[in-house]
Amino acid sequence: MLDNRAAMQKGGDSGMLLAAGDPGKIRLLAAIGYDNEELQMPPDGALPDEVLANFKKWIELGAPDPRDGAAPELRDIIAGRAARHWAF
Repeated sequence: MLDNRAAMQKGGDSGMLLAAGDPGKIRLLAAIGYDNEELQMPPDGALPDEVLANFKKWIELGAPDPRDGAAPELRDIIAGRAARHWAF
């Protein structure tokens, strides 16, 4: 989840999404750079090289994120959506 800094640092079921300051170990870059056939974001086509370079620079800078707070739990997010939407 990319909702805030804590959520990005926590990672998910498949591991860490990014390691601030270390672009070589970042699943986010592999996904948006189309380096992994099974993990490609956005699904409708790769981002321009300039955007990829900006993401890499952001990560090299330590992935600064001013959004504070605890990482939300997925079950809490789903429960909140379920309360507002008929399909849940």
